[in-house]
Amino acid sequence: MLIVLSTACGWFIAAILITTIFYPLQEKKIAGIRIQGIIPAHREQLADAVASSITRSFLNQESITRSLSSPGIMQKLQPEIEAHVDHFLQEKIKEAFPLLYKFMGEKTLEKFKAAFMTEVEVLFPVLIRSYAGIALGEMQPEKMLAKKINELPVEKLAEAFEEKADRQLIKFKLLGASIGLLTGILQVFFILLLKK
Repeated sequence: MLIVLSTACGWFIAAILITTIFYPLQEKKIAGIRIQGIIPAHREQLADAVASSITRSFLNQESITRSLSSPGIMQKLQPEIEAHVDHFLQEKIKEAFPLLYKFMGEKTLEKFKAAFMTEVEVLFPVLIRSYAGIALGEMQPEKMLAKKINELPVEKLAEAFEEKADRQLIKFKLLGASIGLLTGILQVFFILLLKK
């Protein structure tokens, strides 16, 4: 009987520990002691820590600049940039400097285009780096992300946790029961040993 009781206690304690991760959602007083689930009680600090970690790892100026100024993106943008440069050389210069345009031949326009495209390739990463820095400074992604995480309903997080971690939770309860079983066996052993 002692072994069964110890096993049940181990299972029960493990179940209580798992439950206290999320529940109770709201602070409650039991015998003068304030009790609240770990995540609901520390929700704001957890949201800040997660947001900070994500921002440092993924949403920083270096990673955004690296992603946006990769050669692959520049190659994908090249046709659009060339179309704008062609339009500029064929139409805008004609409007802004009609006399100068009359003296520019096709070879001169091609040289201008090549010079513009070379300059765009050099300028693009610099502009992206500056733009990313300004955008990140104004957006404050860490604060924005922390706010969004903090707004997630704890009930939904608890449901998702229980659904996704179901196997691990059962294993944890079984571990608690195993420790309880071992404790019960040791208690019986010591009781029998002391009776002799």
